[in-house]
Amino acid sequence: MRSKLLISLVVFAAHCSAQSHVIKLDAFDFLSSRISVSYEHLVGSQTSFQITSGVLLDYSKQTVTEQSSVSLINEDISTGWRILPEFRYYLNEMTNMKAPAGAHINISGRYEMNDYSLLNDMNNWKRNEQIVGLGAGLGMQWFFVQNFGLELDFKIFTFYRFSEQSGTMEDGLNAPFEKSEISREFDSMFFAKIVYGF
Repeated sequence: MRSKLLISLVVFAAHCSAQSHVIKLDAFDFLSSRISVSYEHLVGSQTSFQITSGVLLDYSKQTVTEQSSVSLINEDISTGWRILPEFRYYLNEMTNMKAPAGAHINISGRYEMNDYSLLNDMNNWKRNEQIVGLGAGLGMQWFFVQNFGLELDFKIFTFYRFSEQSGTMEDGLNAPFEKSEISREFDSMFFAKIVYGF
């Protein structure tokens, strides 16, 4: 399902024949093992709509911890995806421009589904979470040679996190457990995207 979201977004952008379109690849997200693709369409002289789909790759790492005087080798596994619909208002008018460019303010929605797990000889722990939120931000988009350019964007979000945890943890009995939580949180995101306008 996560791969289908990315493929559908790219195919939709590629089949648009009119001008004032931008496709983007987030270079900054690679640092967190995520692939993020965006499509932006100019709907007015100063307004546009953007949709971003991101996939958290099947990321796995090993760590070593001390528990009950025993060294444990942990296998941390993370997977997930997110989608961000966004409305933008550009501070400059773009009546004769091929693609939206310049400084902008934006309002974004946010929906994420993530899965985390921790495996070792004593513990078997899993957490599934959903995130639903709203955010606002500021950004700048430039175009250089051959319609290629760069976008920098900073957003602040408020969101609800719905999480469910289950598994077994070493507590003397290694007993199974289940726990559900709902929390309201704030965080920020920074995007650095390579863009192509057509």
